[in-house]
Parts: sequence; C-alpha cells; structure tokens
Amino acid sequence: MTRTRGFFVGAEFFVKEYPDKVSKNDPESDYRNTISWNPYLFTDKEGKVEIEFYTSEIRSIFSGNFEALSVDGKIGKVNFEFVVE
Repeated sequence: MTRTRGFFVGAEFFVKEYPDKVSKNDPESDYRNTISWNPYLFTDKEGKVEIEFYTSEIRSIFSGNFEALSVDGKIGKVNFEFVVE
C-alpha cells in the first residue's frame, strides 16, 4: 500500500527580511537554500504578478519554479535559473 501526500500547503520556509539599510549589512551570513516560498500569489486582471525577494549569500546558480492553478482549473508552470555572484 502506498500513500501520497498530494497538494500540501502546510510547508513553511524562513524568509529573511531587512527592515533598513543597516540590517542588510548584518555580519550574520545568510545561507538559505530555499530563498522564497509563497503559496498564495494573486495576479492582476491581465494575469501578471510581480514578486521581490532577497537572495542568500551562497554563490551559485539557483533554480526558480512557479506553478499555478487558475480559477477555471488550468495549470501552468515556469522554470528558470539565475546566478548569485
């Protein structure tokens, strides 16, 4: 017998926030592997949304994944990569 979890919203990831310029230069390093996680993004009437996030200090190639579900049941997915130097 196999049990699969399916769609699960309960995962939560730490999101580093910088309230001011001084905290951006905090000597405590940020080495997160998961940079941003937001299961609830809503688009405008044109189907667009803009997100903003801070990267970690790991110098590497990161992959980004967006998966979407429309109100009428259509599924969409976008994968991309970006470099942190």
